[in-house]
Amino acid sequence: MPASVIFKGNLGNQLFQYATAIVFCVKHKIKLETPPTKKLLNILTFNETLFSIDEFNDNKKIKRQSFTFRSFDKNNELVFKGYNCHYIFCDFFQNTDYLNNNYEIIKNTIYPINYDCRSYLCNYEKIKNTDVLFILRLGDFKHQGMNTEVVHPDYFLNILKTHEFSNIYILCHPCDDKDINKYMKHFTDCKQQITLLENRSELIDFNIVKYFKNIALTNSTFNWWSCFLLENIHDKTIFLPKLIGYLGIDKKFKCHGNFIKNLHNIRNHSIPIENKFINLR
Repeated sequence: MPASVIFKGNLGNQLFQYATAIVFCVKHKIKLETPPTKKLLNILTFNETLFSIDEFNDNKKIKRQSFTFRSFDKNNELVFKGYNCHYIFCDFFQNTDYLNNNYEIIKNTIYPINYDCRSYLCNYEKIKNTDVLFILRLGDFKHQGMNTEVVHPDYFLNILKTHEFSNIYILCHPCDDKDINKYMKHFTDCKQQITLLENRSELIDFNIVKYFKNIALTNSTFNWWSCFLLENIHDKTIFLPKLIGYLGIDKKFKCHGNFIKNLHNIRNHSIPIENKFINLR
């Protein structure tokens, strides 16, 4: 019987849900009934065999089996309930232990669309292994009041204190955010090293990590995936906020939900850095 996905959230969140379903379907030779969303197809292609597996049917009554974060067992596996179930994935599924353990399946079924960023990076030939790319998320992460999800600049500044980088490239989403200058005031001591990258697109955002040896993400699930799918990830140094998947300041501080598990861990390679959040409103 097939599996289907009820998508939640934007592109990065959708990919967590879809990849989790794909791993389960490949392991148990189940047809994935739900096609990828248009947003996913903007940056990825998928192994077509996922959607064409012959369905097993022994004429027994089909049961609906909903999967949520609670469906993982103590070994971080989703329990197979037999072929007379229609498996429905209806949660965010940000269990990175499951995804890291099943990377080989994911890399053979999900393929990033390649985009050449060299023309976008005007001084591409000058980028060195001692440079660093900072990826910052503003925009809709600037919630009302103290519920902000904007990672405090100290996160980046602490990385700069412990690592010597020649130049700092900063990609901000959105690149025309009205508060970008307010955020950048925290970087006055190193402003001569900084290049702000503009006129970005989804394909640029997803592929740009290939051109840097050192990468510091904030809490974007979109760029979490661009790093997860890097074939040469072990040649990179990747920093993540230790509290990715959290938001808020003081009493408003909280985790987004129990569906998050070790989100700071990308293929057992990323480096978690202590962080807090800043209210730019």
